[in-house]
Amino acid sequence: SQTHSAHRSRSCVLSDWTSPSKMASSSIIVSALSNVRLLVSQCTSAFKRLGAALAFNHIYAVLREEESLVDMFAIEILVNFLLSLRMAHHDASALGTQQQCCTAIAHLQRILKVKAKIFLKTNAARRAPRGWKETDLKHLVGWLVPQCGRPETEYRHQCMQLFCCLAPLLPNVPSAANWVSRTVKSESGLRFVNWFESGGGRSGVAKYGTLPSLCQPFSLDRALLWLDHLLAALDCYSWAFGQNLLTPDAVFSASLTHSKFKATNLFATLSFFLARLAMQDIEAAALVCEIEALVGQKESRVFTPSEAAKYNRSKCTAVVRVFNFLTVLLSSHADAAFKTLPLALWCSELFELVGRCILHPSSVGFDMSDIQIINQLPDEMTELCKLLVLHLPPDKRALMSRTIGKLLVSRRLDLSSELLSADLAADHSLDHSHLSCLVTGYRQLYESGVLETALVAGKGVGSDIPQLALTLFLLVMKTVSPVAVDTSGGDEDGPAIGRHLSPSSRQLCNNILALVFALGLKSDDLLTTMTTGSAVESGSVSRRSLVFFQTFSSTLCTHFTDQASTLVPLLMDKAEQFPVLMGSILLAMLDHINLSRTLRKKHSSAVSGLLMRDWAKLSSWWNCQQGAADSRQMTTVLLSRILSLDVTAVLAPSKAGFKDVFAMYTSLLTEKSLTLSFKTSLLEQLSHFATLSGEYLDQLKACLNRLVTECFPLSSAEYIKGSPKYNEYISAIDKILSALVKSGSVMLLELLITVIGREEEHAHEDAVQRALTVFVQRLSPSKACSAITTIFRVFLAEDEYRSDVRQAVGLRMCLPMLKATSKDVVKDFFVFNVAAIMKIL
Repeated sequence: SQTHSAHRSRSCVLSDWTSPSKMASSSIIVSALSNVRLLVSQCTSAFKRLGAALAFNHIYAVLREEESLVDMFAIEILVNFLLSLRMAHHDASALGTQQQCCTAIAHLQRILKVKAKIFLKTNAARRAPRGWKETDLKHLVGWLVPQCGRPETEYRHQCMQLFCCLAPLLPNVPSAANWVSRTVKSESGLRFVNWFESGGGRSGVAKYGTLPSLCQPFSLDRALLWLDHLLAALDCYSWAFGQNLLTPDAVFSASLTHSKFKATNLFATLSFFLARLAMQDIEAAALVCEIEALVGQKESRVFTPSEAAKYNRSKCTAVVRVFNFLTVLLSSHADAAFKTLPLALWCSELFELVGRCILHPSSVGFDMSDIQIINQLPDEMTELCKLLVLHLPPDKRALMSRTIGKLLVSRRLDLSSELLSADLAADHSLDHSHLSCLVTGYRQLYESGVLETALVAGKGVGSDIPQLALTLFLLVMKTVSPVAVDTSGGDEDGPAIGRHLSPSSRQLCNNILALVFALGLKSDDLLTTMTTGSAVESGSVSRRSLVFFQTFSSTLCTHFTDQASTLVPLLMDKAEQFPVLMGSILLAMLDHINLSRTLRKKHSSAVSGLLMRDWAKLSSWWNCQQGAADSRQMTTVLLSRILSLDVTAVLAPSKAGFKDVFAMYTSLLTEKSLTLSFKTSLLEQLSHFATLSGEYLDQLKACLNRLVTECFPLSSAEYIKGSPKYNEYISAIDKILSALVKSGSVMLLELLITVIGREEEHAHEDAVQRALTVFVQRLSPSKACSAITTIFRVFLAEDEYRSDVRQAVGLRMCLPMLKATSKDVVKDFFVFNVAAIMKIL
């Protein structure tokens, strides 16, 4: 408390007495201080309860070290913090009361688990919670189970967790399920019905099966309490069935009778909830109470937005808990569920509620601005729908299809009519939230196996899912149809400018495309639509499709990658006719795969292999007589992307398409009509090709020698430093040096001799020396010795090389490499070449 100095004084005294020596010497003082703390933990003030929890969380580590104090106070403190948590049910979450109470309970749970042996027997000195006669572990476990039926959510969950943790600590009780089984045998399964449905006392859905029975006249607080009671019962059964503590037969069987306990009232309550409340708002709930009370003059009640939101939040939480309850039953106890649950529960109201929560959650009352609802509700509904389709009897499955089918053809829920009548690019007049929920809902229904049968039942005619998918795809293509051509560069065939889409409209279109692909749009239809002129009224096919692809590249690349085995061959077949479009798609696919390590592992080998297999179909791109400059450039970029994903798919001579790729690479290197700038881009992949061997390496060496002869000057001084030709030349030299370092290829080392041996000092001499140093240092000792020996043999070949070339090789290559390498390599070099050296000397 910020205003009461007495409370602060007590906190100081409590902290002073938490030293081990003082706690051990005076349990009386600790007991007195504990009384103060326990009274504060039960206070109506949330701040004082928060202070009590914070104080305990500060001193518990000292308390747990003294076994006598643990024995005396642990159970009492645990029960009091549980009751404090129960009082915190309506506290603001930002205050942190529930969080600190849960932390304190977790500390006490660990203490009880470690010190369980001392609580197996009663102790007269042990402090007992108010109203308790005995304080041992057995009675604590027995007290926790009825508390699971309380309407306070976090309190109920903590009791469930404590029960599962502490029950196995009892003698001869191996698990919590064993304790429950013994209780069912000794008493009855109806005992758990009484605990779960009584609200922790004599209320709950066992007594108040309908809202009017608790709420006459209507009161928001009482309505929320009734929903909390329903929520508690459903939560308890979901927990018990999900953890395999109970089976539906043990609690719901019609043959169960007991003189002390009543049969379950849950299903009557659920029937009332589904029929009268689940799909209605707070005004309808108030009207239900007035009708039940037989009020003569019914006045319309006016509720504030805050009251309506509070009611909807509690009602929708109960709706989700109903779905959780059914999901647990159908996933773990499907056979028992249909034997014990009344068939009337599987009614049209339930299926309509399921359909509305999938297609239009806001009509039920869900707040679609809540991120948690947006992220979790679709998964919950998809799982439930799959289980319903799998386990429902045929007649109930048909009822579900008819009920959802009626929704699909109703106003605002018919996707085809809603989208076809809307302009997806008109941001101001479009309900993005509703349409996005509708699109997502259709996808959920399709993935659950409900959509097709529901459409047939709703429209009364056969459903054509592929046609629906194609219609939606065409709709999205029309949305981004080019409206102009960018002629700013003076080119009438410049890039097309698509319609502007707001982020909301773009996301909606992406969702529609995801639905289209989920519905199974055929690959042939997809590419045919993108490469024909029937999709829109104006603009060339290539421009239109390119704008469409660039606008939704992420979604399209995901689909193309997933369907690569079908789509890549089709893309390669159309590459000659639509080079720009197909090239853009293939490059974007490879970039998409390269972004994620998971995608690289999954798709890189397969996609690279498919591209290599059909590489000959791209010959028109790189053929210098047929292909355009842009197409040749695209081919080289495409090759570099493939090499970055999977080198083995390209450069293994046994692989399909290797000969085509190698022929393309060598022909482009030696083509006289191509500039050195373009050939420099080819040299970026030289490090990969330099690792080849045999005849392919010889062919590559011949092509590179031809490149040097035709495109490089005899002397680097011929070009003015800084001129375009000089920059192109130096860039090409850098690419060769980089390939030399990366590949460790002796063939490139020999190529370098023909370049720098022409003059006493090359214009790029410093970079050459650095590359040679790194090159020889990266090689293994044997390879380094072999590389230096190769250079030395050039120095010895008087008949093949001029004296100035031999001198340059010896001074500027051989000696710097010997200096840069290790002593072992130098020794091996002289051992291998000592005879030749002696001849020179």
